[in-house]
Amino acid sequence: MPWSTLPFVSCAVTDGNLVTGQNSGSAKATAKKVVEAIEGNASRERD
Repeated sequence: MPWSTLPFVSCAVTDGNLVTGQNSGSAKATAKKVVEAIEGNASRERD
């Protein structure tokens, strides 16, 4: 499963357009995935 069993360990998941983090310890990883998703969508729109 894509979640962490330890408290406040980073766990971020992307599924299509949905990006989510498990807890506050996932903020940095979630932000990186959001940026990747936005950049990916922007490059698809240019093609």
